[in-house]
Amino acid sequence: MLKVFNNPYKTTESWSAQGAIIMWYLGTPGADSDANKIPLMVNAVSMQYNRQQISFYPLNADASGNATKVNVKGAPTGSLQLTSIYCPTPGEIGKFLEAAARDCAKAGDEMYVTIRPFGTIKCGDQPVTKAPRWILSGVELNGLALNIQSAEVTLVNMPLAFTFSGLQIENP
Repeated sequence: MLKVFNNPYKTTESWSAQGAIIMWYLGTPGADSDANKIPLMVNAVSMQYNRQQISFYPLNADASGNATKVNVKGAPTGSLQLTSIYCPTPGEIGKFLEAAARDCAKAGDEMYVTIRPFGTIKCGDQPVTKAPRWILSGVELNGLALNIQSAEVTLVNMPLAFTFSGLQIENP
Protein backbone atom coordinates (compact mmCIF):
# COMPACT_ATOMS: atom_id res chain seq x y z
CA MET A 1 0.00 0.00 0.00
CA LEU A 2 1.31 3.40 -0.99
CA LYS A 3 0.56 6.33 1.37
CA VAL A 4 0.36 9.49 -0.62
CA PHE A 5 -0.10 11.64 2.44
CA ASN A 6 -0.03 10.83 6.12
CA ASN A 7 -2.80 12.40 8.21
CA PRO A 8 -2.50 11.85 11.98
CA TYR A 9 -6.21 12.66 12.57
CA LYS A 10 -8.54 9.67 12.77
CA THR A 11 -11.93 11.43 12.79
CA THR A 12 -13.38 14.67 11.48
CA GLU A 13 -15.95 16.90 13.17
CA SER A 14 -17.62 19.99 11.74
CA TRP A 15 -18.37 22.92 14.04
CA SER A 16 -20.34 26.01 13.20
CA ALA A 17 -18.55 29.13 14.47
CA GLN A 18 -20.91 31.88 13.44
CA GLY A 19 -21.21 35.20 15.20
CA ALA A 20 -22.02 35.92 18.81
CA ILE A 21 -25.05 36.75 20.91
CA ILE A 22 -24.75 40.11 22.67
CA MET A 23 -27.43 41.06 25.20
CA TRP A 24 -27.95 43.90 27.71
CA TYR A 25 -30.07 44.37 30.82
CA LEU A 26 -30.37 46.49 33.96
CA GLY A 27 -30.45 44.99 37.43
CA THR A 28 -28.46 42.35 39.24
CA PRO A 29 -26.24 39.47 38.09
CA GLY A 30 -28.15 36.50 36.77
CA ALA A 31 -31.25 38.56 35.94
CA ASP A 32 -30.60 38.17 32.24
CA SER A 33 -33.95 36.49 31.69
CA ASP A 34 -35.07 40.09 31.05
CA ALA A 35 -32.15 40.71 28.70
CA ASN A 36 -32.59 42.44 25.35
CA LYS A 37 -30.45 41.98 22.26
CA ILE A 38 -28.18 44.92 21.46
CA PRO A 39 -30.37 46.90 19.00
CA LEU A 40 -27.56 47.48 16.50
CA MET A 41 -26.04 45.50 13.66
CA VAL A 42 -22.70 44.91 15.42
CA ASN A 43 -19.68 44.41 13.12
CA ALA A 44 -17.03 43.97 15.80
CA VAL A 45 -16.68 43.69 19.55
CA SER A 46 -13.44 44.49 21.34
CA MET A 47 -13.01 44.14 25.09
CA GLN A 48 -10.05 44.83 27.38
CA TYR A 49 -9.71 44.29 31.10
CA ASN A 50 -6.70 45.80 32.87
CA ARG A 51 -5.36 46.00 36.39
CA GLN A 52 -2.47 48.14 37.60
CA GLN A 53 0.24 46.32 39.55
CA ILE A 54 3.27 47.65 41.37
CA SER A 55 6.00 45.27 42.53
CA PHE A 56 8.07 45.90 45.65
CA TYR A 57 11.35 44.16 46.38
CA PRO A 58 12.00 44.51 50.12
CA LEU A 59 15.62 44.82 51.19
CA ASN A 60 15.05 42.98 54.44
CA ALA A 61 14.81 39.19 54.61
CA ASP A 62 13.78 36.51 57.09
CA ALA A 63 16.22 34.65 59.35
CA SER A 64 17.12 32.26 56.51
CA GLY A 65 18.02 35.12 54.17
CA ASN A 66 14.90 34.75 52.00
CA ALA A 67 13.21 37.88 50.69
CA THR A 68 9.65 38.06 49.38
CA LYS A 69 8.55 40.04 46.37
CA VAL A 70 5.27 41.86 47.08
CA ASN A 71 2.78 42.75 44.31
CA VAL A 72 0.28 45.49 45.15
CA LYS A 73 -2.70 45.47 42.79
CA GLY A 74 -5.11 48.27 42.05
CA ALA A 75 -8.75 48.23 41.06
CA PRO A 76 -9.43 46.62 37.68
CA THR A 77 -10.89 48.62 34.81
CA GLY A 78 -12.37 47.47 31.56
CA SER A 79 -13.21 48.90 28.17
CA LEU A 80 -15.65 47.68 25.55
CA GLN A 81 -15.89 48.92 21.96
CA LEU A 82 -18.73 48.09 19.61
CA THR A 83 -18.32 48.85 15.93
CA SER A 84 -21.84 48.86 14.69
CA ILE A 85 -24.08 49.76 11.82
CA TYR A 86 -27.01 51.83 12.96
CA CYS A 87 -30.10 49.66 12.71
CA PRO A 88 -33.55 51.15 12.07
CA THR A 89 -35.21 49.64 15.16
CA PRO A 90 -37.59 52.35 16.40
CA GLY A 91 -37.09 53.23 20.04
CA GLU A 92 -34.81 50.35 20.98
CA ILE A 93 -31.52 52.12 20.18
CA GLY A 94 -32.64 55.13 22.24
CA LYS A 95 -33.48 52.92 25.25
CA PHE A 96 -30.13 51.15 25.02
CA LEU A 97 -28.09 54.37 24.74
CA GLU A 98 -30.11 56.08 27.49
CA ALA A 99 -29.50 53.16 29.86
CA ALA A 100 -25.77 53.12 29.05
CA ALA A 101 -25.32 56.90 29.39
CA ARG A 102 -27.19 57.46 32.68
CA ASP A 103 -25.59 59.91 35.08
CA CYS A 104 -26.99 58.06 38.09
CA ALA A 105 -26.80 54.27 38.34
CA LYS A 106 -26.92 52.92 41.89
CA ALA A 107 -25.86 49.47 43.04
CA GLY A 108 -28.47 46.92 42.00
CA ASP A 109 -29.43 49.02 38.98
CA GLU A 110 -26.22 48.62 36.98
CA MET A 111 -26.11 47.93 33.28
CA TYR A 112 -24.93 44.47 32.25
CA VAL A 113 -23.76 43.32 28.83
CA THR A 114 -23.42 39.61 28.15
CA ILE A 115 -21.39 38.24 25.25
CA ARG A 116 -21.71 34.62 24.14
CA PRO A 117 -19.07 33.91 21.46
CA PHE A 118 -20.30 31.71 18.61
CA GLY A 119 -23.92 32.12 19.74
CA THR A 120 -25.67 28.81 20.33
CA ILE A 121 -23.96 26.01 18.45
CA LYS A 122 -26.11 23.03 17.46
CA CYS A 123 -25.51 19.94 15.37
CA GLY A 124 -28.82 18.30 14.55
CA ASP A 125 -31.05 18.46 17.62
CA GLN A 126 -28.23 18.18 20.15
CA PRO A 127 -26.04 21.11 21.26
CA VAL A 128 -22.40 20.40 20.46
CA THR A 129 -21.23 22.85 23.08
CA LYS A 130 -22.43 25.98 24.74
CA ALA A 131 -19.96 28.77 24.43
CA PRO A 132 -18.87 30.47 27.62
CA ARG A 133 -20.73 33.64 28.54
CA TRP A 134 -18.81 36.81 29.37
CA ILE A 135 -20.79 39.03 31.77
CA LEU A 136 -19.69 42.67 31.97
CA SER A 137 -21.14 44.68 34.86
CA GLY A 138 -21.21 48.40 35.58
CA VAL A 139 -21.23 49.16 31.85
CA GLU A 140 -21.28 52.89 31.06
CA LEU A 141 -21.15 54.68 27.71
CA ASN A 142 -18.28 57.17 27.42
CA GLY A 143 -17.92 57.66 23.68
CA LEU A 144 -20.22 57.71 20.68
CA ALA A 145 -19.63 58.71 17.07
CA LEU A 146 -21.66 58.70 13.89
CA ASN A 147 -20.16 58.20 10.43
CA ILE A 148 -22.31 58.38 7.29
CA GLN A 149 -20.92 57.26 3.94
CA SER A 150 -22.98 57.74 0.82
CA ALA A 151 -22.90 55.50 -2.22
CA GLU A 152 -25.47 53.25 -3.89
CA VAL A 153 -26.25 52.14 -0.35
CA THR A 154 -25.81 54.72 2.40
CA LEU A 155 -23.82 53.24 5.26
CA VAL A 156 -24.37 54.65 8.75
CA ASN A 157 -21.68 53.48 11.20
CA MET A 158 -21.92 54.19 14.92
CA PRO A 159 -18.82 53.21 16.94
CA LEU A 160 -19.47 53.11 20.70
CA ALA A 161 -16.98 53.07 23.58
CA PHE A 162 -17.88 51.84 27.06
CA THR A 163 -16.15 51.28 30.38
CA PHE A 164 -17.12 48.52 32.80
CA SER A 165 -16.12 47.64 36.35
CA GLY A 166 -16.72 43.90 36.65
CA LEU A 167 -16.14 40.80 34.55
CA GLN A 168 -17.41 37.29 35.14
CA ILE A 169 -16.86 34.38 32.77
CA GLU A 170 -19.33 31.50 33.00
CA ASN A 171 -18.39 28.21 31.42
CA PRO A 172 -21.27 25.89 30.57
